[in-house]
Amino acid sequence: MANLFYGSSNVYRNFDRALTSGLFTGKNFQLVRCTKKAVLDSSLVSLPAASLIVTSVLENFITDACTGVSDNEVQLFAHQQITAHVESLFALVSRLPTMTALICPPIYRSAPAWFGPYMSDFHAFLLAEVSRISSSRLGVCQPFIVVPSMLEADGVHLNVPGADQFLAHVNGQLESMLVEAPAPAPGPSESSARQSQILNVVNQSSSQLSSIGDLGEAVSNLTRSTSDFESFALRRFKADDLIFARLKEESDTDFNRSREDRVVISGFQPPPSALSSHTEKKIHFTAVINRLVAIACSSSDPVPQLVDIYLNIRKNQGQPLVEARFSSVSGAQLFRREGVKLAQAEHAEFSSLFFSNSVTQSTRVRIEVLKALALKLTTATEISFVQGFISRPLLQFREQEGVRSLATGVGRGYTFVDAVAKFGARLTDQDLSKAYLRAGSTFVGAMSQYFVVLRDDLVTQSVRTGSNLLPLGSSAQRGSRGSRGVRGGRRGYRSSSASRGHPYFRAESATERGTKRAGDPAQGPSKRNENENEVEQEIVNDSINVNENVNDSTLMSE
Repeated sequence: MANLFYGSSNVYRNFDRALTSGLFTGKNFQLVRCTKKAVLDSSLVSLPAASLIVTSVLENFITDACTGVSDNEVQLFAHQQITAHVESLFALVSRLPTMTALICPPIYRSAPAWFGPYMSDFHAFLLAEVSRISSSRLGVCQPFIVVPSMLEADGVHLNVPGADQFLAHVNGQLESMLVEAPAPAPGPSESSARQSQILNVVNQSSSQLSSIGDLGEAVSNLTRSTSDFESFALRRFKADDLIFARLKEESDTDFNRSREDRVVISGFQPPPSALSSHTEKKIHFTAVINRLVAIACSSSDPVPQLVDIYLNIRKNQGQPLVEARFSSVSGAQLFRREGVKLAQAEHAEFSSLFFSNSVTQSTRVRIEVLKALALKLTTATEISFVQGFISRPLLQFREQEGVRSLATGVGRGYTFVDAVAKFGARLTDQDLSKAYLRAGSTFVGAMSQYFVVLRDDLVTQSVRTGSNLLPLGSSAQRGSRGSRGVRGGRRGYRSSSASRGHPYFRAESATERGTKRAGDPAQGPSKRNENENEVEQEIVNDSINVNENVNDSTLMSE
């Protein structure tokens, strides 16, 4: 079979002239026009045996991946493309033991403007990735030096003299590298003898060669069909998860709106030991809440009227969680807003208290995911924050004041499903550690159906408490008021993508992702499980924390 040369426009527009001038003589190259990563990936999957493959396409892949991203993310997205390219070729030479692959480094272009300053970084990272692979059948050519006079007016394509020089450079690199390339290591003598026997049988049975060819084609077709089926199944799973997550977000929003007349308060001191029954404790905290309302809303007309309270006391430490229901939504919002102000002012009655609206546990998990996304999206030119203390949390994505942003999607608010569908690829498993802690074991079996970017295989069960423990970053371990972070001495989780984008948005096989599909419960997790999980993991620490950014508080959303 002919050797393959995958080339972008700088190659395929000038390749015939290079052959006429005597370049690539005797190398038996077949040119494959390639400017998109999908073309190369689909070709490599079903590529039969060959001796040599040369690629000169990286500059196109990098440009496509980095178009529209902010300046401080160019390096990250470019490195991801280089790593993916090297790993694709390594998988090819591993599958075909007679194959050698050579990579032409990215060629300089003056458009887009960010490309040139990163050239040295692209070359250095490419060499580092090939060195990491450490395969004698995967190499990198020396970079071709381009001066501005070699480029056409568009700043992207080489002109005719520049392209001729580039192809001559590649030809010289091939001649020197292929001569110096070591021959494949010989296998064991028994394998060589066995291979000779097989070849003799095949040569003696020449009449059956056509059947062998048909068998090879059938295997290739089966491999392609299997790959297509896995891709289809993965796309279908992702589409289904987005539908399920949107349905749950809508139902939770309706449920949260029905509870907007309630305020969740934590941080109270345990009730007096003399109060033994639940009724006595409820009367005690009703009086406490009424006193707080009188202090916080003394100048309001009318004063919010407390209707009832729901008391939940943590069994092993006696820490109470109180949900106060008011006669109107406006009264609940007024008390919550004034309570936050007094807590921020370190008022004696309010300094240890935390206030939150009454929402489902799944809503709190969505808020943690959106917070992680907001950190990823905030740059020198964009700002992102979460409006979490409303019935339907929103991710706001805006331009920084006084600057112009080139990022896509700026200037609007995103619901949870819209946010993870558009920006979810930027999240890593480590970014989502707080969301896993917040979810606990309540949603096991349906994590992706509720939250899209969370996965069941990263949920580590604790036999004693049933809580989900994942390692947090330094800021999370440091904790905030009322939060203890993660208890030490417990096993964490194994992350295969701590430094890359979220695997849910990358190509993966159906076996990697698993096929367990739990039905979406009509009413979500049971109230008993939700309350236990909230108390055990201090869910209310997601409530208004006076040490957190004001953008994340009720004061901004109201």
